[in-house]
Amino acid sequence: MGALLKELQVLNFRNHEAFTIQDPQQLIIIIGKNATGKTNIIEAIQLVTMLESFRKPHWSSVVKNNIDVEDQKTTKITAKFLQNKRIIETQLDVQEGKRIYSLNGKKRSRLDLIGLIPAVIFVPDDLMLVKSSSEIRRKLIDDIGQQLSSTYLRILNDYQKTIKQRNAILKTCVITNQNQPLLESWDENLIVLGALLFTHRVRLFQRYMEKASCFYQKINNEENFSCRYVPSFLDDEADVLDNNDNIKWHETALLEMERKEVERRLFDRLEKVREKEIILAKSLVGPHRDDIRFYINGYDARKFASQGQQRSIALALKLGQLDLIREISGNQPILLLDDVMSELDESRREALIKVINGQIQTFITATDLNCFSGPLLKSAQIIELF
Repeated sequence: MGALLKELQVLNFRNHEAFTIQDPQQLIIIIGKNATGKTNIIEAIQLVTMLESFRKPHWSSVVKNNIDVEDQKTTKITAKFLQNKRIIETQLDVQEGKRIYSLNGKKRSRLDLIGLIPAVIFVPDDLMLVKSSSEIRRKLIDDIGQQLSSTYLRILNDYQKTIKQRNAILKTCVITNQNQPLLESWDENLIVLGALLFTHRVRLFQRYMEKASCFYQKINNEENFSCRYVPSFLDDEADVLDNNDNIKWHETALLEMERKEVERRLFDRLEKVREKEIILAKSLVGPHRDDIRFYINGYDARKFASQGQQRSIALALKLGQLDLIREISGNQPILLLDDVMSELDESRREALIKVINGQIQTFITATDLNCFSGPLLKSAQIIELF
């Protein structure tokens, strides 16, 4: 079971003055030329499911321009979902650059709603995540964690606030005897919260990568795909790799590491990089600096993967997200695909379609229908934008 989007109403959102989808089917293909607002619809659905936007906008910019009536200078996105035989209505209002969420007509905080309607989004930038920044790869796991666990979300939020505050202290001036105690108090917060986040994330990482590896095998059964989690508390690259560029640290060791041991390692590493942190005015140790690395047949994908292999990894990771959220939550997530079908070759499109076909409510955007097979089009609801 999962939540099904039954109705979507968008008012004054980006280029849409008003847009409605009623009783959408399991598979919805939104077709239109560039700049017709296809991606805006995907973003609107993401905002009432995952409660965030992959575009990371300034919220005042999402309100449609050139609105003459003063009280209409508000974006409103309303969605009705059928979940466990009951209707759930979520609403987002954006006013003066602030987001206001409601559930069944009552104002709620974002933290109250996140994870209620799970979703997975796949956008063209995700196809480059193998060689993108480590932040993007960490976010893969954190997106799952915060949709599945309020504890994970709370720890992540508290940790991010700690890093922000600690960085602010580091930026003020060269550390003196006066502000040294203040920095040390934030060190303690970083160590405690960092160890908590680390242990939660590594356990989730292991389950997630088992799923992703299985899907990669289905996409290309002639290659072996593996992943490694690389903590920032390791001293340097020599502690991570051996002479053959193989990872010396394995998930088993990380999983077996007690929280107190993680705290000790974070403390030791912070002591060693203290001067460098002051010079750079940023926190250099903690889960916000950890990395995830992908390997194909034992070779580092960042250095050796072809473009096709990178696309296979990205697809396997997204399919792994879907499966893991379904397995842990018991709910089938909604899948949002923004203009990625044309970026995948036929075999990878077939692998994706095999997973979603008739089982997952899926919204797909595209500029034309050429990348879709006849049987798929017959089962799809097609919405054309002009």
